[in-house]
Amino acid sequence: MRRGVGVIMKKFLFFYALTIALGLHAAYSEDLDEASAVIVYSHHGEENTPPELRPEVEKTAYIVDAAFWNKGIQAKIPYINNKEEDFSAENLTRLCEENGVRWAITVWTVYNNGRLSWRFGLFDAVENRVRASETFFTPLMAVGGGVSIDNTIEISAERLLQKYDKSFPAVEFNRDFAVSIPQRFFCAQDGVEIRYGGEDGIVAGVVKDGKLTTESVFLFVRNAPVFGTATKAGYWPRSFTLPNGITNEPLTVKPLLAKNRHSFVLMSEFRDISTYSADMGYRFFISPDRWFLKFSYGIWNASTALSSFKDKAHSEFRFGTGLSLLPKNRWALRIIAGTGASLVSSGNQYDILADPLWFDVEYHFSRWALVSEIRLPKFFWYDRETFGKDRTDFGTCISFGAMIKW
Repeated sequence: MRRGVGVIMKKFLFFYALTIALGLHAAYSEDLDEASAVIVYSHHGEENTPPELRPEVEKTAYIVDAAFWNKGIQAKIPYINNKEEDFSAENLTRLCEENGVRWAITVWTVYNNGRLSWRFGLFDAVENRVRASETFFTPLMAVGGGVSIDNTIEISAERLLQKYDKSFPAVEFNRDFAVSIPQRFFCAQDGVEIRYGGEDGIVAGVVKDGKLTTESVFLFVRNAPVFGTATKAGYWPRSFTLPNGITNEPLTVKPLLAKNRHSFVLMSEFRDISTYSADMGYRFFISPDRWFLKFSYGIWNASTALSSFKDKAHSEFRFGTGLSLLPKNRWALRIIAGTGASLVSSGNQYDILADPLWFDVEYHFSRWALVSEIRLPKFFWYDRETFGKDRTDFGTCISFGAMIKW
């Protein structure tokens, strides 16, 4: 009997205390200004933000303030600079109590690799919880002049308000801006990342089954060019431009060229119409697709029509180094300059050729390339009985062939 009375008394005291707490909470809530808010802002990574972009960051809170003011919630001035980046419920409640307002509008911005991200929140000190939040980002100058910062922030704030109160009118987008238009991409390589901006730009999506359809999360100015980059691990990135901005028109991205350390080359070299060789060679790239060592072996025929050569076949072992002269390895067309030497032999007789300068013109595909070469080798010293009596130059040699890369 006593145990039952004790249980009843405990429940009574619990509900009594709860009633008092709710009453105090209601009384406290009445003291908070329903139509006012504090704006609590913080910018992460300020030291890494370029000076020319800091004004864009600083005006974020002002744009959010204006959006809420238009909806009847007025922020108190000055704003609260939350340098500690403490957006906990306890800290926000304390700030609301100190300022006598119900709402705390949180603005948290981050700058990283040309991208400005922000997170807005609407904190309710009465209910002690976040009522709505919105996250957005923009690549800023990374995509050229096609992004509107002000409009993007303003619409983010509008979306935040609509999440909180469905009675707010639907967001009306400026007709001068294209929002959430599905941009289609085609590419023969799966796994290619499409980025708006440079190589560190914003990933719009990954190509799968030869295509990608992505919803734009940016506000791009209509008919303004948008720049992008296609990237994939182990491949050279490729830049592209959407000349009319984000549209319904698909864009075909050319296949990316693989980064290579090795190649095998098959060539046919001609000294003139009747003197030719069959060559095979190997290249090792010290720097992928740019600086390499080369080794090759060729077998030459010999013609009695050439007064400077005996009627003997001979072989040539070449070695040397080459360097791409163009600034970007990602280009399909490459011009190579190099130097080297070779050992020419016929039976037990031999001579040495110097290749002071040779040039390659190459056109590259993903895993193979077309190659042409011109060189003017000179005999280092010469064997008159074997290689001719009246000249020290080997003659102009032109080669054509193909290369396999890996």
